[in-house]
Amino acid sequence: IDTGEQCDDGNTSGGDGCSATCQLETICSGEVCNLVDNATGGECTTIGTWDDASNICTLNKSLIDEISIDSNGITLNCNNNSLLEDATNFQAIALVGDNAVVRNCIIDGYDIGIEFG
Repeated sequence: IDTGEQCDDGNTSGGDGCSATCQLETICSGEVCNLVDNATGGECTTIGTWDDASNICTLNKSLIDEISIDSNGITLNCNNNSLLEDATNFQAIALVGDNAVVRNCIIDGYDIGIEFG
């Protein structure tokens, strides 16, 4: 990543989480990526890979979207990617479901990193 860039996905197309000017962009509906216990993990496949057998969502990119873990027993593995505040979201991760696990996340700039609710 060069100076002034937040991301670099090797192309000049927007709409994939990294804009043509190498800035992170919102990719989930309503700027919140909802993770739920179903075949795709909700919006997990938009931001990473979903393992349906173990209920693990593994990020494949840094995000400016909030992540809401809405079902019980879901693990979020950020895979050392960053969750960056963009002035529209108050928290990086909202834990709505019970028994959630959050791993390997770099959270930067949020008032609240993880909110338990």
